[in-house]
Amino acid sequence: MELTARYLPAEDGMNVGGDWYDVFPVEDGEYVGVVGDVTGHGIHAAVTMGQLRTALRAYSVHERSPAALLGLLHRLLDRLEPDLFATAVIVRFRPGDPHVTLASAGHPPPLLRDASGEAAPVEADSGGMLGLPIDLTFTDNRVEVPPGGALLLYTDGLVERRGEPIDTGIARLRACFGDASRRSRGPRRPRTGCWPRRCAGTPATMTCACWCSGPCRPRNDEGAGCRVWAPRPFPSPRIRSR
Repeated sequence: MELTARYLPAEDGMNVGGDWYDVFPVEDGEYVGVVGDVTGHGIHAAVTMGQLRTALRAYSVHERSPAALLGLLHRLLDRLEPDLFATAVIVRFRPGDPHVTLASAGHPPPLLRDASGEAAPVEADSGGMLGLPIDLTFTDNRVEVPPGGALLLYTDGLVERRGEPIDTGIARLRACFGDASRRSRGPRRPRTGCWPRRCAGTPATMTCACWCSGPCRPRNDEGAGCRVWAPRPFPSPRIRSR
């Protein structure tokens, strides 16, 4: 198994915001990964993001369930910054094991791609946004990443465009994510330009992380969002971040 991630800050303003990703080891050879997004832009959102990122690492020392970790972050944010909210997906995984456990808090759905290149949103129970002034319940979902497959987590900056529903952007990303795998098995072709680009005058910070069952190979299909990654066979699991 291999992980690759990318953070691309907004082009305008101070280039800071609330998007984040992280991956770190826990007990028994497992890892916890997260992609999240604090509402708003600027220093306030960035500072809150840093606090949530640090808190997740601390909570993970004693808690293994992604759903329970989201519950802890929800209660922390409600007390820490009542005027800010956040979305996040947390995954727990073990290199070499195709099964991952994930939980979502109001976040865009992860995309799962199989070895044939077919990609689809993960059908997982999702709780509300972190920090809402209500009691929330989060659910652990077990997902299998098949050999040669990949799991993609991302923030809404990758799929949102002004004037269109977010579902349209997710469908575009789904097609691109699947097409990248099919192109990797054939001759190289020029970029198709199907990655979402920023809307004029709208700052957008984009973060994505991809878990591949086998190493993630970069392709030259990069627009303003994440690079397209496709798996290739590799005998031993490894994790990398960029």
